Order: sequence, then C-alpha cells, then structure tokens
Amino acid sequence: MTTLQSYITTVRRLLHDANANFWTDQELTDYINVARNRLVRDTGVNRVIQNTNVYQNQEVYDFSSLPRGSLTLDIVNFNLYWGNSRVPLRYQPWTQFNSQLRYWQNYIGRPICYTIYGSQKFYVGPVPDQTYQIELDTIVQPVDLVNLSDEETNVLNQSGINCLRDLSGAGIVCWGARTLEEADALNSEWKYISVRRTALYIEESLYRSTQWAVFEPNDEPLWEELRLNVGNFMHHLFRQGAFQGAKPEQAYFVKCDNETTTRIDINQGIVNIIVGFAPLKPAEFVVIKISQNTLPEHP
Repeated sequence: MTTLQSYITTVRRLLHDANANFWTDQELTDYINVARNRLVRDTGVNRVIQNTNVYQNQEVYDFSSLPRGSLTLDIVNFNLYWGNSRVPLRYQPWTQFNSQLRYWQNYIGRPICYTIYGSQKFYVGPVPDQTYQIELDTIVQPVDLVNLSDEETNVLNQSGINCLRDLSGAGIVCWGARTLEEADALNSEWKYISVRRTALYIEESLYRSTQWAVFEPNDEPLWEELRLNVGNFMHHLFRQGAFQGAKPEQAYFVKCDNETTTRIDINQGIVNIIVGFAPLKPAEFVVIKISQNTLPEHP
C-alpha cells in the first residue's frame, strides 16, 4: 500500500534531496496532494457512482447537493430511474441542449438529457414533472494525504474509525479495533472487535453444546444441569484468562431458572439461558441470551 511517507521518499529521491536540505515534508506533502488532484482532473481516474434525486420543477442542481459534495469534479454519465426503467440521459453541450429543449419537452415529456451548467452545477431538462431517482457516474477529487498525529488518531478512534498509519519500525498498521457500532458516545457493548468475537464464540459454542436440551422436560432438573454445563464452559474460559476479575463471580455469571424461563416459555417449549461475562475491554458486563426449544409440558 502506498502511503504519504513513501510518496515523500520517492519525491526526495527524484529531487536529489534525501536529507531535506531544500524542501520540508510539509512542502512536499502539499505538492503531492496538488499533483494527485491534477492527475484526477486530467485523466478522470477516480470514478465514483453517486445516487441522489431530481425534484419537480427544479432545473439546476449544485454539485454540493451530491453525496460527495464539492469533491465532485465532473459528471461523466447520468441515469434516471422512471418506475422500473433505467433511462440513460444524453449529455448535450449547453447551446445544443438549450435549442432542442422545447422539442424534447413537447414530444417526450420527461427528462432525457443534461448538461453541465456553469461551475459546480448541472442542468436537467425538460424540467422534471416529479421526483426521480438518479445515478451519476462522477469524477471525484481524491482526499488529501496526511500523517495523523496521536491526538488526531485518538479523536477518530472515539468516532469508531480505525485509522491506517505508517509507524516507524512497524510499517503500515490498522490503529484501532472498533466495530461498526462506532463511537464512544453510543456506549455500545460491541464497539470492540475482540469483545464482539468473544461473545460470538461463546454464543455459538453454548448453542451447539446445549442441543441435547431439546429432548428434556423443561423444568428445574434441566435448568440445574444447564447451569452446571454452561458454568463449566465459562469457568474454563476464565482460567484461560478470557475475562476480567480475580474470582469467577467477578468474571461471569450463568442464570437459568424460572425467572429466565417463564410459564409462557415452557408452554412454547423454550428454555432461556442468560450468560454474562466481563471482557478485557471495556470493563462492563456483556450479557448474551441463548434459547433452546425443549419438549413442551403436557397436562
């Protein structure tokens, strides 16, 4: 993977300035980002599909209204969805577009063409008679390359973003282990990958190892045996160092009784097991629930 530092190293070699006698890293960073933007503008290599809408009686739309906003440099292709039909719109230069607009409006009656209208705008004609979903094949300006500081990385981690960093002695690493549960502000139990993977492992292991319960009467003897079997499994993980806590009661709990499995559950043939554990990160208890279908109780 090409990083900003590898770009800077290559440019220094080309400039015969390996010791940074003439250009600072920041000056070269600015130059590299400008060069990348020029490359995309000239070649159109950074293509992105953007989806948005055009609206009734609105002709002109700003690029800033698109998902990529002002990073959009140009529109290459334009598709409009009309019911179940996908209609490719023709690009017309502004003069030809304007002169043929009335003809298309009279004989077609729905948008079939577009043009770039001034700076960072596009024009759809004839005027849409309703809201249409559109699909744009666009050229998008690349995001500037930067070297993140520890403080900037910390801010992004708190927003649920795992940053790619080029660290001395370690190379390119993914700095962070957050899931799509995202930010610290959400206070999710599943924001760390390690915690989520541990929970998935416990849930799947217990679900498979308690399949035998489906053939047993759903009453206290079954619940006691489930508590014993699940407790042994959790204690084994505790001794391997999978949880926090110096004692088992601080590291995990297993609950399976008439509170977790109500009379309604029994009539439906369901036994519920509540398992909680204290992961290494974060420090809160994480609770998972496992259910098995058992023999329903007969009068």
